[in-house]
Amino acid sequence: MCAEPGCSAPEITTVHRAPGGRRDGYRHLNRPDSASHGPESVLHRQGKALVARWARAQPNVATVEIEAPLDGRRRIADVLLTSDAGNKMAIEVQYSGLTTAEWKERTAAYKALGITVVWIWGNIGAFAPRRTRVLDVHREILRRRMPIIWINPAHERIAWAGLEDDYPRLLPANVRRHGFWFGSLDDLELRATGLFPPGFIDARIASKTTAMRPRRPRLSRGFERKVDQIASGRAR
Repeated sequence: MCAEPGCSAPEITTVHRAPGGRRDGYRHLNRPDSASHGPESVLHRQGKALVARWARAQPNVATVEIEAPLDGRRRIADVLLTSDAGNKMAIEVQYSGLTTAEWKERTAAYKALGITVVWIWGNIGAFAPRRTRVLDVHREILRRRMPIIWINPAHERIAWAGLEDDYPRLLPANVRRHGFWFGSLDDLELRATGLFPPGFIDARIASKTTAMRPRRPRLSRGFERKVDQIASGRAR
């Protein structure tokens, strides 16, 4: 029987696939009618369940709710965390298409409700990690000096990326490939302001400190030469 809730054709059978191709698996005897039965929706459900399981194990998290209605049900948070202090955080596991304008609107709506929102992007589909280009919505996240986090629910793994100076220079080589870092949800740091990869906050603080450090004014070459002459006693 199909494990997908509400499947219109739950009868399944095993499938043997040719050597060197896709691995053996299952298929429906009859094609389901539900449009929400594709791989992305299955991964979306798995992603929400994985995030909720992880969140329930975190200290200072009082409650975790999947598909939590907010603002008179005008908004549904994929996973809603409430801390012991009563602060709320929505974690959105995003597989379906979303424009940058829609992302901004939804992010602003959560902020208006006093809820911190964290976006975790799907490992396949519209927002899958790409080596060759940065999507507009991800570019906007980078502009706000926040990390981009992806999830692979099937393997219970995550990947993250961001601006170079937002990460420690000495992260282990085995967690970085092709500009992305890899790990698990347990590697992330849960704070009131968001969900951050290891070392992200410290590196960002260090980057800001360096940027704020006063620099020695650059003098003209003629003035510097005059100072050198005075120091050596050659100036008149």
